[in-house]
Amino acid sequence: MTKFPFSTLLETAKEKRIFWFYLLSSFATAVLGFLLINTLKFDGAFGFGIHMPSYHYEHFMQYIIIPCFFFSMLAVRLAKKFLLANMLKRIFYILFMAIATIFLSSPFGGFLFHFHDMMAGYFPEDYLSKLLIYAPLMGLQYGWAIILGAFPYTPLGIIVSYFIMLKGARRYLAV
Repeated sequence: MTKFPFSTLLETAKEKRIFWFYLLSSFATAVLGFLLINTLKFDGAFGFGIHMPSYHYEHFMQYIIIPCFFFSMLAVRLAKKFLLANMLKRIFYILFMAIATIFLSSPFGGFLFHFHDMMAGYFPEDYLSKLLIYAPLMGLQYGWAIILGAFPYTPLGIIVSYFIMLKGARRYLAV
């Protein structure tokens, strides 16, 4: 029987429960944060100062679930170390996870951006290579700017991820 590719990363029932806790709690708080910041701030929550189509606002949940997924995968692997670490190491873990999450999710964000571009009617000649090669590279190139331009969304997200990480580790890995 063929296994799902991530099944080896989430082998035990405890790992699967903590993954779903991290995914659902990070996604719910990220969506609520987006809605709150987007409501209070006229410039929007994503990519402040960057001129781009409004796909990030029209399909914001799709763009939010990507980093939440990668955060959750990393959080499952680091939860025990995080729980046993002192405050300084926990901050280091969260900053490492934030950078790794941006790096891992940016290519998928680029893919999604180009997919939405095509859904809006912009079909280049060689759309498949653009979607599979150029879009992920563009995501890596510009994803950082979009994330860093998302102020105060990104710093607040990093702070909230600390507490989500701590809550999940304490709840499922009680030491």
